[in-house]
Amino acid sequence: MLSSFGKYISLSLRLNVVEILNSLKEVYSYKELENITGIPSSVLCRYVQGSIIPSIDNAERLWKILMGKKFIKQTINRFINLTSRHEPQITTLFSNPKFLTLISSYLTNRYAGMGITKVVAPTGLSVSLATILSLKLNSTLIVVGERSEFYRFNPKSFIKKSDNLLMVFDLLTRHKFNFTLKELGRSVLESNTVGIACIVLVDSDLSKEIPSKVFLEYLIP
Repeated sequence: MLSSFGKYISLSLRLNVVEILNSLKEVYSYKELENITGIPSSVLCRYVQGSIIPSIDNAERLWKILMGKKFIKQTINRFINLTSRHEPQITTLFSNPKFLTLISSYLTNRYAGMGITKVVAPTGLSVSLATILSLKLNSTLIVVGERSEFYRFNPKSFIKKSDNLLMVFDLLTRHKFNFTLKELGRSVLESNTVGIACIVLVDSDLSKEIPSKVFLEYLIP
């Protein structure tokens, strides 16, 4: 018999899967999702509409399929194809709550169990994703911005030796990476950082400069 905590975990998984299916409906038809998951479209429709929720077996099956990296990358391309050629694609993606729901679930799954205590992001589009991740990972959010007369926040003062950091970027460029490290102190890359997540790795050479113990996750390219 499941304990109260076990029941909570089971129910959370089942509801998370429904939330993910709801996000996927923006870029997939029910028939396409049936072909991908092997679950009848009529059942998937009832999940999304809230008539029923998946059994734990179906939830685990759906989670394994829908949280696969290959599928997530394919789905990102579908979201990109929704945008107009006249719109900045990355901006449109990060203003889409369905996209953020899907990507935050994927990244939470990738970094769960790593003891993340602080989620760090530079000001800009990254903050929306970092905020959701900090909630899902039960961690403190630190936003790193240019200091001015009106912004005197010093992120270094909020980082302890025992902290495990996850850095989050929309586009991981050398400029954003170096700026974030400058504000945090470059030593955190070796001592505190356990993960770096981004949607687009712009400068591939950066991956060679990141310590092997740091789990780098990117989805484009």
